[in-house]
Amino acid sequence: MRKILLGLILLLAAAALAQEPPGFEGDFLVITKTPQRFPVAVPNFLVNSTSADDQAVGQRLTELLRQNFQSSGVLQILDPKSYLTPLSSGPEDFSAWTLIGAEALVRGYLTRTPEGRVQIELKLYDLAKQEMVLGKRFTGSEAALRQMVHRFSDDVLEWLTGRRGSFETQIALVSDQSGRKEIQVIDSDGGNPRPVTNNHTLNLAPEWWPNSSRLLYTSYKAKNPDLYVLDTFEGKEWRISNRPGLNVGAAFQPDGKRIALVLTPREGNSDIFLINPDGSGLTQVTSSWAIDVAPAWSPDGKFLAFVSDRGGTPQIYMLDLSRGAESENNRPVRLTWEGDYNSSPAWSPDGQRIAFAGRRGGRFDLMVIELGKGPGGSVRALTETPFNEEDPAWSPDSRSLAFASDRYGNYDIFSISVYGGTARRLTEWPSNETAPAWSSSLKR
Repeated sequence: MRKILLGLILLLAAAALAQEPPGFEGDFLVITKTPQRFPVAVPNFLVNSTSADDQAVGQRLTELLRQNFQSSGVLQILDPKSYLTPLSSGPEDFSAWTLIGAEALVRGYLTRTPEGRVQIELKLYDLAKQEMVLGKRFTGSEAALRQMVHRFSDDVLEWLTGRRGSFETQIALVSDQSGRKEIQVIDSDGGNPRPVTNNHTLNLAPEWWPNSSRLLYTSYKAKNPDLYVLDTFEGKEWRISNRPGLNVGAAFQPDGKRIALVLTPREGNSDIFLINPDGSGLTQVTSSWAIDVAPAWSPDGKFLAFVSDRGGTPQIYMLDLSRGAESENNRPVRLTWEGDYNSSPAWSPDGQRIAFAGRRGGRFDLMVIELGKGPGGSVRALTETPFNEEDPAWSPDSRSLAFASDRYGNYDIFSISVYGGTARRLTEWPSNETAPAWSSSLKR
């Protein structure tokens, strides 16, 4: 969780509330109308081996495919118990699949090469046309299999819906697993966790560089909350802002040309500034007596959403940067009017919504501003649970949100489709995981 830094600002709040018994699922409301879901059949992988280990690998890959498709919110995985056709490597009996209502079929094949590597072949069939429309073959180590399946899952969503999925992406987060707040990275489904900082100090607010393996984050390792860039592949890092006071809440402009961040040039006051990726070109964009924090860019880079208490309580505002910095002729527009604490705005990549955490009745729920619906947009609740749901972060396809919740006692990272359904728990660690940041789609 992002907490009070030097007593000046509160980036994200957490309330210690009475909790229901662990295992409560809660009510997740639909943000947007659910599209017609494509009914898809995903039978077990056909494994060209009698090895129990290879059979187990095939089963894990089958489950991963099903989980990916089900979590997308746009595909309906038909119950495997309803499958009529036996497992076979021969010609497909398309009528057996259409009889159970399937419109698409995904087949997976696994073979072990003489060198001990794994080869998987994945095929998507259009059952109306009775033909294969997508096929991929991958060869690699077992450690690379998850990425292969994620990539094919993205391909399938792109073919079926016209919009690529977000499975082959990563989520950065803050974890206190080591006893200190360090940055870790997980795959979009929670797999393959790995620490990327290990400096035994306080590390906060990770943010991905657009279309890159680099992260922005704030660290106290130099005894001041400074802003750093970390290349998560090469392990190299460098400091880009060490101005006196806070250097926090950094957010990249979608084209990667500018960074918005929070600085405290005046004691007891925080404002939002812009800098270049190398730390130069400092420009102030908000200027008030109030605390202004948590900047979030619109996809076109023309607007900034942010949190300010200039109206008495923390609320979400929006500034039109195409008209320059805040001035008498360019005042920020207030977007939220209900709730005593609204924080952590996150602009969807498709530009249609701003998600945020809103405190209602002493706890935080995920809220969404539907833009373009009346002055400033309309506000709707996404979650209504007896727990805290905070730190929303959009997937690059705008179909899902990652967030932090304390529904099991400690904070974990979850994801949920914007079309509703059950939240998917991504971390099941005894520590606290907060502040998720979802990467752009990885380059292919």
